[in-house]
Amino acid sequence: MSTNLCVCPNVWGDANDENVKAVIHSCIEIEYSWFCQEQMPNKDLIVTQSPNEYPWICKQQDKNIIFLHTRDRYWSQYAYQFSHELCHHVIDAEYCEKARYGWFEESICELASLCCLYQMADKWEMKPPYWNWQSYASALREYADEIIQNPSNHVDDFNKWLLSNLDTLYLDRYNRHFNSIIAVHLFPTFNEHHQMWKVMQYLNKIEISVDMTLNEYLNNLSTIVPLELELEMNRLKELLGC
Repeated sequence: MSTNLCVCPNVWGDANDENVKAVIHSCIEIEYSWFCQEQMPNKDLIVTQSPNEYPWICKQQDKNIIFLHTRDRYWSQYAYQFSHELCHHVIDAEYCEKARYGWFEESICELASLCCLYQMADKWEMKPPYWNWQSYASALREYADEIIQNPSNHVDDFNKWLLSNLDTLYLDRYNRHFNSIIAVHLFPTFNEHHQMWKVMQYLNKIEISVDMTLNEYLNNLSTIVPLELELEMNRLKELLGC
């Protein structure tokens, strides 16, 4: 792992600090396996308790700080929140408050949580951080399934739904229900084809204009990603109806 990691001690309620680190390291091991290591941000990573009632990431020049809104031994919640914010760390894009395509990164980071939970569950069934944690594998998958199988996160015609809701997404990147609908739609492809994640490492290189259409956004991205990711780029366009 290239990232220098610091997990702040004595802020996790009843949870043992080493156990919290074990969950976080497990998330990193899974998630970093998806990405191109040469494209990873050269920043330290600090993980601590959130002073607010939600998890978030604070990006600085030489480090990123992830704040988790969880405590005690709710390992699935740690994994869900941390893997989302870790994806922000990897993409490492900067958005103004009204950024037009912030919604796409938010949806991708929600997707990272779902994929990470599923793949952690598979790994913990065979090789958990501690031998007596094997039974937690099912809890990880169930946490993701509550989102994936929720009927409200499925729409009959995704492309039509997305087109009709783009204006709302442009104005509110933190529409968590909409983020979940997009993430659930993308989940089968990204969970099976891990190369898709490498495309996400180029989101921070797109020059976004105030009136850029989704087609223009994806076409711009396709000119930035390397040729070896052309198949994945085309898959992404198809998934988003472009």
